[in-house]
Amino acid sequence: MTKPHPEQLPTQSGRAGYAQGMSKTPWDKEAAARVQSAAARNPDSASARDQLDREAQSQAAKNENEEDDC
Repeated sequence: MTKPHPEQLPTQSGRAGYAQGMSKTPWDKEAAARVQSAAARNPDSASARDQLDREAQSQAAKNENEEDDC
């Protein structure tokens, strides 16, 4: 039996992924788009209910702006 990837383990919020603020990989536009698409396909999912799609998009924009400032 293989161990689940850390992103597949539930967090205290109940959704899969790292605890808020503990992500090891910064959000980028492509990842945020995947989350938004998944949330749109299944609005009853934990990610959609927790508004992870909005958070992902916000963090991706923030990360892109930080990269532009360098």
